[in-house]
Amino acid sequence: SQKDLDRLNNYFKPKIDAYEGKAMTFTETFYFYQAKAWYYYISHHTTLSYRYALKWVDHFNTHPEMKEVMYDGYMRGYAHVLDGMYLMHKYKAFVRTLEEFERETKEIATLNDNAAMISQQILFTGQLNKCIMAGTYKEGLWLVKNIDSYLKKYGNRLTIHEKMPLYYKVATLYFGDGNYAKCIEYLSY
Repeated sequence: SQKDLDRLNNYFKPKIDAYEGKAMTFTETFYFYQAKAWYYYISHHTTLSYRYALKWVDHFNTHPEMKEVMYDGYMRGYAHVLDGMYLMHKYKAFVRTLEEFERETKEIATLNDNAAMISQQILFTGQLNKCIMAGTYKEGLWLVKNIDSYLKKYGNRLTIHEKMPLYYKVATLYFGDGNYAKCIEYLSY
């Protein structure tokens, strides 16, 4: 509601704007870009959210030694970039960025089980979004078996907010393929 948006703006905007242009450490800059990306995402300014997500990822690219140290933040920045491209229907850029992320995560995902879990979630979401954007529902069904295995393996470590988009996007594939029974099955999880 407008009341909620006003409360968000009144609380958040003066605090975060106070840091604009100031010298900050790597971590402070990371959190600044992350906060701005989320702020604009929550307030439905997709373009500005995307812009700060790009700065977030570029910040890590400028300091590659930090990718392994703060892999969670780095990969989640990529997820926000991909989400922004998806929401703005930038298909070609989305595909390029998804392929780039896939190459990038081959190293990061080997750090530990948590890094593997996060990278796989982002990749699955990206692959599903790619199929939805292209309208290649049937072709995307090959992902379902892998996603089901992923959810069985990591389901107890994922929040409902991390699982639900996967279920709903799989349901979208089945709906687009005309398999309404399977669509409803995945919407029931």
